[in-house]
Amino acid sequence: MPDDQTSFAVRCPRLERDELIAAEPEKFWVPPHESHSSWVRARLAALEDAAELHDIVLDSWRQAAPEDLS
Repeated sequence: MPDDQTSFAVRCPRLERDELIAAEPEKFWVPPHESHSSWVRARLAALEDAAELHDIVLDSWRQAAPEDLS
């Protein structure tokens, strides 16, 4: 989470990232310094509710966690 606490980074396969950003550009974006990674930023103010935040974080965790934990 950046110092201004307006967004957070989550795992997202690079092949899916462009599609996600195109579908919801007000919600998802990638700063230039992260363009070659498997991360996408989510704007907190654009999320619908805590349930959506939970789903995004859980999906990210499942992508990064070892198989025996996910």
